[in-house]
Amino acid sequence: MQIDKNHINKLLKQKPPFLFVDFAETSEHEPNKITAFFSLKKSNPILNGHFPSEPVLPGVLFAEMIAQTALILITHNAKILDNSNYKAFIARIKDVNLKNSVIPDCNITIKVEVNDSILENFYEASGEIYEAEELKCSGEITLYFKASES
Repeated sequence: MQIDKNHINKLLKQKPPFLFVDFAETSEHEPNKITAFFSLKKSNPILNGHFPSEPVLPGVLFAEMIAQTALILITHNAKILDNSNYKAFIARIKDVNLKNSVIPDCNITIKVEVNDSILENFYEASGEIYEAEELKCSGEITLYFKASES
């Protein structure tokens, strides 16, 4: 199933320029996996001041991309309709390995697998980020997620 930008804007609290997913795809056959896509433009204000003569995506944003992609899947699977119905944050970043830089004016693919943690309301996510089918980053994060009481 494809999740478009309008739906993502309803699901996530992050907004441009700090929203790093344009659309995503899930499969009913693999409900704990999601693939997201983001087009990184040189004009993106998040790049201002980060090596202005040779812009490059800040490495810390790779973890944010994995987190946002995981959160789309978590909210989608929990049938959350809008971003006012939950609280979420990154609880841990582990083993994030940057393989190579990402230069703007490219398309990024973010592949994430989300699993429940042994702790209630925590989710373990492992992700990989690709540009032109080249692995740029891999890592694991833990997300806290709690839906609001209805």
